[in-house]
Amino acid sequence: KNEASTMANLSPRKSTVTIATAAAVSFVLYRIVIWRARSRARKTVDRVAELVQHGKPLIDIHDGHLQDRILMRAIRRAKKWMNLSTKTALPMIGQVGGASIHKRPVLTLSPDYVLKPVLTDHRGLREIAFYEAMEAVSKTPSSQAYSNYLRRGSSQKSGFMILNQIREVIDTLALACAMLVQDEVVVASEAAMKVAWRTVKREAEHLHTLNKYTPPYYGTVGLDAPSPDFPFGVSDETYLMFRDMTANFSRPCVMDLKMGTTTYESDAPVPKRRKEYGKYTQQSEFGFRIVGMRVYNPNSELADERGYEFYGKQYGRDLKTKDQVKQALK
Repeated sequence: KNEASTMANLSPRKSTVTIATAAAVSFVLYRIVIWRARSRARKTVDRVAELVQHGKPLIDIHDGHLQDRILMRAIRRAKKWMNLSTKTALPMIGQVGGASIHKRPVLTLSPDYVLKPVLTDHRGLREIAFYEAMEAVSKTPSSQAYSNYLRRGSSQKSGFMILNQIREVIDTLALACAMLVQDEVVVASEAAMKVAWRTVKREAEHLHTLNKYTPPYYGTVGLDAPSPDFPFGVSDETYLMFRDMTANFSRPCVMDLKMGTTTYESDAPVPKRRKEYGKYTQQSEFGFRIVGMRVYNPNSELADERGYEFYGKQYGRDLKTKDQVKQALK
């Protein structure tokens, strides 16, 4: 009887301890989930503030992992088409814009490719990132496809990729749980997330539209992997590869335009902005300027031995009025 009585007394105690332990574990797990969700939400809000409020570029080219990922995408894209070598490429005859003794020339590669030299600084990486971004949304202007392209800190190693995927799943579940219990921090960040999503979608739509007016892009050649000898991984032998849209023309007339109301980057210092603005003050009004042009006119006194007239960047800068620009475009 005494033993039975003791067991009867212990049973409620065990149940109480079990319930208390389960409650404590549940509380700890709940706090971990909320902490994880809040941490992710705060990072999202901070990122949105950078993108939307301060107007910083969506693509952070200073992210080392993102640099490597962009370059490897461009390198693999070129290798999908063929194993090309720039050794057989020749300087473009009659290059219009960007021709200088201090710059690498644009090259042509048989049968119908153009190789555009890429700068080795941040501008070169941004140019590659721009064309890769257009390819990411070329089929459909999906904000999901573009956000996957913009994803930061991705590693090329499969082990890290799996860990990142697991982390993403955990974060997604944590955010869902936090929204379910209406956590104030996570709920407050929902509006910022919507703003970010709209920003990404809007840029994806712009890139998708712009892709229709650019020549087919085939990646980069002259680079097998991100170069450790250059700060942004782009070597001085890197070229963007495009289809030569003039290949099927016998006497193509070509114009090089500098498009946009501004010709400097959003993070350019003030001296750089002033210098660019001073090159052609009408650009903010016209939205473009003529950098160079070649016109087939064999009867002109200005024509070269192949019958072309060439107009340089100074010609475009001298066009001060709309009537002058219209006349130049005729």
